[in-house]
Amino acid sequence: MAKFSDQSDKVVAKLQDMDPKNWYYVFAAIIFVIFVADYFLLMKPQLGTLSKMNPEIKKLSDNLRTTKTDIARITQYKDQVQELKHQVDQLRLRVRTKQEVPFIIEKISRMAHKNDFKVDQIMPNTLQESVLLEHSERTYYDLPILIEARSTYHDFGRFINALESDDTFFKVDEFTVAAMSGSRLNTVKMTLKTIVYDENTAKEEKAAKEEKSPKDAKAAK
Repeated sequence: MAKFSDQSDKVVAKLQDMDPKNWYYVFAAIIFVIFVADYFLLMKPQLGTLSKMNPEIKKLSDNLRTTKTDIARITQYKDQVQELKHQVDQLRLRVRTKQEVPFIIEKISRMAHKNDFKVDQIMPNTLQESVLLEHSERTYYDLPILIEARSTYHDFGRFINALESDDTFFKVDEFTVAAMSGSRLNTVKMTLKTIVYDENTAKEEKAAKEEKSPKDAKAAK
């Protein structure tokens, strides 16, 4: 301890004897030594740790960017699904059940009368109906409706426009127009198509009853 004290006294004495201008160089050297020691003892290990963390930080940043993109896409997909559901609901409103065919015929007759389209005969052609779509809940059919009528070209056009604008789905499949002798009216024969559906639960119940009836008859014997 005494030896260290003597050396300290010598250092102080030398500093006192040193030209004051050289003190700046001594202080600069001390600061440089402190900086170097701080770099190797503190900063360098920290910089090494940060350099190792950089790839992980980049990976996390990329994952975060991908997640944000996926969230935006999910929101977009949800909006599209809602829009599709709305369109499906609107289409369902335009399609009637097979039990409502008389209502459909009556609606066509009312539109014809409103547009001076004089219907002579109108009837659904059930023999020519075809299956459009069949799944677990419903079966959809393309039902032709045969119409014979008398009309001017103008009233015929108004009648077709009314059909296409109606909330029930109607499609003019084919038609023929022939002039009537001695009249301003024309004879019109046309096939109109609409879509109707049948609940498959009702069909299953009917099939079950039909299957049960022979068994009951056999049991009665």
